[in-house]
Amino acid sequence: MNAVFEFFVRLYNYQPLKYKFLLLALFLLVVVALILLFVVIKTRTERDLQERRYKRIKATLENIILDIIFQTDREKRSEQISGLKKLIDNPKSTVTRDATREMLTSMALQLDGDSLAVVTQIYRESGLKDLLVKELHEGDWDTKAAVIEEIGNVQLKELLFEVLKYTDYENELVRNKAQVVVLKLGGLRGLQFLDTLKTQLSEWQQIQLLNQLLKMQYSHFTQTEKWLKSSNDSVVLFGLKVTQNFMQFQDKDHVIKLLDHSNTEIVKKALKTISHLGLKSELDVVKMHYPNYPTELKVEVLKTIGELGDESDQLFLIDCLMSDDYFIVKEASNALIKIGQKNLLYQIKDSFPDYQREIIEHSLDERI
Repeated sequence: MNAVFEFFVRLYNYQPLKYKFLLLALFLLVVVALILLFVVIKTRTERDLQERRYKRIKATLENIILDIIFQTDREKRSEQISGLKKLIDNPKSTVTRDATREMLTSMALQLDGDSLAVVTQIYRESGLKDLLVKELHEGDWDTKAAVIEEIGNVQLKELLFEVLKYTDYENELVRNKAQVVVLKLGGLRGLQFLDTLKTQLSEWQQIQLLNQLLKMQYSHFTQTEKWLKSSNDSVVLFGLKVTQNFMQFQDKDHVIKLLDHSNTEIVKKALKTISHLGLKSELDVVKMHYPNYPTELKVEVLKTIGELGDESDQLFLIDCLMSDDYFIVKEASNALIKIGQKNLLYQIKDSFPDYQREIIEHSLDERI
């Protein structure tokens, strides 16, 4: 071995200086490559060992947890949970605890009734609930969001008021998770956060909350009056969605008042809600607002008349046909057709200037 080493040293010494640098660089590259290869092999081996260990732990835990879930004797079940707690409390490793949480959360999404109640019991008696509260208070925003979702999945209803604290949190993901979870845990009681909400509910979040409400066995919401009077525009919009989807006719007076709202989107949604509820008797009030509205809202008023109106509204619509705005003339024509005045529109179209007449003819063309 020494002879081989001496041979390479002599060979190196006989080389010109520029080749010495090249050989030295090549040698260093080979050494670095070997070190990197060793690190990669070592890392992969350790990862494979960890994965196999994690799978073994999960397989063992699965049997333990399933035994607990299907145990009918309460005392024996509590004893089994105590045994699981000892495994979870291992101070040297959090692997067992993390695997337990992962499995329980996954199971909770597939269970209901008594089986889900046992999963919740395991969280309470094993110390996992206390851990969740600690992580909720001390964790970063991403940890808070994950913990809030976990609380909702395993139905820890006693933590409702802990989660409520985060429904107006500065981080959008955290507050969105919290808002959905308080509704899951507390039903209508959980929606009390809307009374004081300062941040805005995105359109997507409103849909998420509404979908959660639709899963529940509710047919009447007394809280909508507060929401429709809220100083938070997004809460008003959500209140209108609830009024519309649950056909809350008792809210009609509050919906009508929103026709004077400064937010255009709220007025548009109020008009759509009036149409959806079929509030034909309120059309005169709707038409009174028409002159003061911008074009965008005038078009919405005409759509509402088209949905709810009758021949008594034809004079109002004919007057709107004189507008110089394309969209107003188009929607007024459509409204007349919808209320059954298509023949009338044919009779009067030639009496209008060319601009309006062309728009009317466009509406009358059934091929468009």
